[in-house]
Amino acid sequence: MKEVEIPYNVENIEKCAFGYDGDYTDEYDPGNFEYSNYMPMKYDNFTIKGYSGTASETYAKENGFSFIDISPTAISVDKTAVSLRGGESIQLNASVTAPDAVHNKKIYWSTSDDNVATVTDSGLVTANGYGKAVITAKTVNGLTASCTVTSKGPGVNVQYEGVSLSIKDNIGVNFYAKLSSEDLNNKSAYMRFTLEDGTIKDVKISDARIDSGKNVCVFTCDMPAAQMGDTIAAQFIVPQNNGSEVKSKEITYSVKEYCKYVIDNKEKFDASAVTIVKKLLNYGAYSQNYFNYKNSNLVNDILTTNDKALTCYEELKALKSTYQVNKVSGITCLGSSLLLKSKTTLRCYFSIDSKNISDYKFTVGNQILKPVKKDGKYYVDLTGILPANYSKSFTINVNGKAFVTCSVNDYCHKVLNSKNSSNKLSGLVTAIYELGTASK
Repeated sequence: MKEVEIPYNVENIEKCAFGYDGDYTDEYDPGNFEYSNYMPMKYDNFTIKGYSGTASETYAKENGFSFIDISPTAISVDKTAVSLRGGESIQLNASVTAPDAVHNKKIYWSTSDDNVATVTDSGLVTANGYGKAVITAKTVNGLTASCTVTSKGPGVNVQYEGVSLSIKDNIGVNFYAKLSSEDLNNKSAYMRFTLEDGTIKDVKISDARIDSGKNVCVFTCDMPAAQMGDTIAAQFIVPQNNGSEVKSKEITYSVKEYCKYVIDNKEKFDASAVTIVKKLLNYGAYSQNYFNYKNSNLVNDILTTNDKALTCYEELKALKSTYQVNKVSGITCLGSSLLLKSKTTLRCYFSIDSKNISDYKFTVGNQILKPVKKDGKYYVDLTGILPANYSKSFTINVNGKAFVTCSVNDYCHKVLNSKNSSNKLSGLVTAIYELGTASK
């Protein structure tokens, strides 16, 4: 062996521990009644690699060996300052300048305040609470480099400023969120809505309504009528460059809660608004009954007995229908239906004589309708009909010619006058009619 590398943390080296053939011993000589020292053979040209000022250098000098200093001469960190959100992480990388050796490039990481930011042995920094912390990288011989971490606190700083209810072309809860300018301009940020049935709906910030002057975004969660009583959990999420996500606190609300607020504070609202939310709750309750969804906990249970009662059954049954089908060459109407999700949709079914559906262009006014094929037949949808327009007749044109004229109320009227309609369906369409009448 011609050389040895001694780690920095070695504080004491025994006599003849390195560079000698055999061990140094102290033995008792009975003849001389004193100790005699036996010195092993010393190696020629033996080299000690170690750190200046440590036991390795002292040992080399005392024993006349060559000494090579392998102490690091510099250390640097790839970032000197970073700003993180609570829960966000970032990898710091340190570089050590030193002679090529085994032990001398070890890096020791530490934080000045682990309540603000922590760091792993590999330099992965995670922000925790508010404030600043200094992350330090240190070499074995005490050289240091640092990075100042500013933590913005746990999660995303979102101020929820209120909610409102939408019953225009859909039923939805609008969440008003005041954001920082940084989050407002982050096109990858989004609001996550989680419904009671496990459904997740993500609304991107680019799809929200923005009041840039106040840094307020309005995120809307559309709800099926039968789920008006279900709680919506809303949480704003900002994806990070390292693949992690930071999240705001979660808030919850429901259509029913907003309706109850309006009813309990009716002096703050127009009488028509109070009437509409009552009719909306009835619509929700009759949807629950029809779809067998939580019908033991109806959304209109906050209404009085009088408000729960449907009063327009006979009026709807006697309504004059505007439904009309006109002959258009090559196409046959097969009927219509009403879809009741978060948006009210009229669907018209038809068959065609031609094998090519592209021969037909379907329009309602300036709106182009896209035909969909299902089970050998076709349909087109007229979606997003406002409650105030339930009585409005829409004409579906084919290649510029009137084909089918219909309205939401026409469908409801047809249901009440059909012997095959169940009581649940009759109650539902009456509730729809009453909501539309109150919304005019």
